[in-house]
Amino acid sequence: MPDTKKRRYKILKWTTGILVTLFLILGGIAWLLNVKSRPILTDRIKTLLYKSTDSLYTISFTKVSTNILTGSATLQNVKISADTNRYKKLVSLKRAPNNLYTVTLKKLVVKNFHPLTLYREKKLQIGEILFDKPEVYMVNRQLDFNENRAPRPIQSPYTFISKSLKEFSIKKILFRDASFNYVNKNVNQFKVFSIDDLNITLVDLLVDSTSWEDSSRLYLLKDVLINLKNYSYKTPDSMYNIKLDQLDFKASTGLLNVSKFALEPRYDEMKFGEVAGFARDRFNIAMNNISLKGINLPLYISKQELRAKEMAIANGFVAVFNNNSLPKKEKENRIGKYPHQLLQKLGAPILIDKIRLKDININYALYNKESEQRGKISFEHTSGVFK
Repeated sequence: MPDTKKRRYKILKWTTGILVTLFLILGGIAWLLNVKSRPILTDRIKTLLYKSTDSLYTISFTKVSTNILTGSATLQNVKISADTNRYKKLVSLKRAPNNLYTVTLKKLVVKNFHPLTLYREKKLQIGEILFDKPEVYMVNRQLDFNENRAPRPIQSPYTFISKSLKEFSIKKILFRDASFNYVNKNVNQFKVFSIDDLNITLVDLLVDSTSWEDSSRLYLLKDVLINLKNYSYKTPDSMYNIKLDQLDFKASTGLLNVSKFALEPRYDEMKFGEVAGFARDRFNIAMNNISLKGINLPLYISKQELRAKEMAIANGFVAVFNNNSLPKKEKENRIGKYPHQLLQKLGAPILIDKIRLKDININYALYNKESEQRGKISFEHTSGVFK
């Protein structure tokens, strides 16, 4: 019986020793592969971006860490930027895009890439790329030769990578909590328009011998999803805040939904006109369940024009107040003073073919200086169609 116990102990000891040794060997191999793969991955990333963008964009980062076992990599202090000299050359060749981007972020995460598929089949397949809290700087310059182009790159990126890769694909590209800055260089005095906490998902990017001609794809993508929460913007005249609770957009359907939109005066009814300096109409607007159909995303990307076939608004109110005790503005030009025109001052044209309203409460109130009383007219549960 003691011999049996000793034999079991020896077997357990040897088994444990073998397993520990195997784990150490596997760990060493994984470490070696990670170390060896870093310069290869670094070169692949830089070369791929440079070649696939017609030598326009470069990427830099301070550190890359990899895990071959999980198929993941992390890049630190990343910057993606355009070569301005190359851009000028592409303009002369009529191959330049309307938009130039600069992207900076502290951490970029690559998940589920398959090194064996890359080495054996020359296919670089990636499950997900995460841009965590990036700052995106976009400059738009409309070029005549890009008018009426199909929503795809001017030249297939596959022609630039075909010597080294048969396929390059990414299932999902996430921009999480992005700070987006837009500059319109088509006007003399341009300003930066900024949006924070923007979430963008690019679905199923594919670069191969056929994807460039695939009409179901938008810039080589199957879909683009946009999400924005708790957005607030002060109008250029500083009299209003524009707010929305949540915005969701899906490019494949052209459908945009807003859970709640508000145009909120920054001053109360009596003070509003005092700040303006005259008897100015004060609008207070809240709309729920807003949907826009038939949005043309390629047009917005290329020219920053928001066009939709139809807008539907269900449930909301429009309240207008005027303090008539204040002096009227002589020869006041009311063009540009109304809510829809305030929206157009955001810097991008907004064109909607049809607007459907349902269950909207509308009221107009006026404070009279002589009677010191307030008069009001209301239209409850208003519905209608505007074309």
